[in-house]
Amino acid sequence: MTPSDSEIEAQRKEALQRLSGALHLGVPVEEAFAPGTLGCHEALHTASLVLDMLERHLFEHPAIASNPEWYKQAAMAHHHLFTLYQAIGGTHLDGAQARDD
Repeated sequence: MTPSDSEIEAQRKEALQRLSGALHLGVPVEEAFAPGTLGCHEALHTASLVLDMLERHLFEHPAIASNPEWYKQAAMAHHHLFTLYQAIGGTHLDGAQARDD
């Protein structure tokens, strides 16, 4: 079952509140991990690693390759992760450039 937009937003807010309490940054999480920061670059790198893992360990797994529905689900996951990677990268690089100006 796919979560609704409002459920996803509630989960995001809960995660942000949990992270704010756990990280003790001295500044808001949104500021510490804003585009152009090392924290945002870390998210970009993590997305890249997960994409690589998906490609190596799911697409190349015989059970996945043998099952059209599983392969389709892996392909959809890859598409969504790649879209996330591109979104983070584009915004992060714009933020880094703005910080350099």
